[in-house]
Amino acid sequence: MRGGLLTAKQARQLLRRRDVSVLHVYGADIRLVSGPQRDALTDRIEQFFAGAAPPMSDFVLAEFRDNRRQVMLVVQEHC
Repeated sequence: MRGGLLTAKQARQLLRRRDVSVLHVYGADIRLVSGPQRDALTDRIEQFFAGAAPPMSDFVLAEFRDNRRQVMLVVQEHC
């Protein structure tokens, strides 16, 4: 993990970059998201940042880099 957990500003910057892989973790379901799935996840994250997410929703976001400096955003979602 690179640094600590991401702020809303840091997460938004990474989500705008299409070269960043997004790994969504929800319970035991772990998957790479892209296209419309990524857009839908981004919308839910934005609702969370705006304080408009459903009750008990929570997101934790972190940035990871490999030795080739490729970036992955890991989004862990809790309900």
